[in-house]
Amino acid sequence: DTLHNILTDLYPTGSRAFAKVDVQGFENEVLNGLAGSEQKLAGIQIEGSLISNYDGETLLIEMIPRIYAMGFALVKIEEAWGNPKTREIYQLNAVFFRTDRLQQHT
Repeated sequence: DTLHNILTDLYPTGSRAFAKVDVQGFENEVLNGLAGSEQKLAGIQIEGSLISNYDGETLLIEMIPRIYAMGFALVKIEEAWGNPKTREIYQLNAVFFRTDRLQQHT
């Protein structure tokens, strides 16, 4: 099932859902499955890779412009997974919220 179908079933008129996407390299496919239901989400969290960890995965840096184009803005980043010896970070949790829901700061 796609995220679009799930959101349509669970939130037919709502727009307060928050999606956590942790799918080991298939984040781009989940975003494809969201098409048409972006307005149903208040926010989305993506666990995305900074370096290639899985065959054929799309890196987080490549997904960020797409997520912005869907109407979301990056509001928080946390380390998800890395090498404790070298302190290299392999994956981040990136939290995005709909831009129409964020307070405008002037």
